[in-house]
Amino acid sequence: MIEKNPPETAKFVTHLPVFDLLLVSEWGPNAYEHVVDELGWVRVQDSGPPLPPRWFVSRIEGHGIDDGANGFHDGALAVFEFELRGPVPGVPYLIRGSFADPELGAYTVRLIWRRGDGRMVLMSLNPDRSRFPDIVVDTGRADGVRVVARLVRPLSAT
Repeated sequence: MIEKNPPETAKFVTHLPVFDLLLVSEWGPNAYEHVVDELGWVRVQDSGPPLPPRWFVSRIEGHGIDDGANGFHDGALAVFEFELRGPVPGVPYLIRGSFADPELGAYTVRLIWRRGDGRMVLMSLNPDRSRFPDIVVDTGRADGVRVVARLVRPLSAT
């Protein structure tokens, strides 16, 4: 459950911020700068060490990252980490780019691979390749792709 005003002592200890990151519907020269909305905070653990300050929660929209067993289904909350390093092949990331994801438009959660010809491939985990094909980004457009965050885990609310 999302809380608007948890105690300050809970922030990044038991609670993480929830961000609405999926509101951008277009990308390219006519796109606007999107201000990320903080929807509140959600409890992710009852106790333990402090949570990393680069972690946040957002809702999974669509079915492209759902392999049927990983818990990343449409509507689920998931923990992400703002990415400061370069992407690691085979790790799922929240990506913003100048492509058009069949479900989400300018944002997608996909695995990132580099092909031998330099093109970037954003790969779905969903086995239904006819509905969730890979997104191939030409080398000339790869600079329009920005890795926003690494997908850490599905959130099981406590």
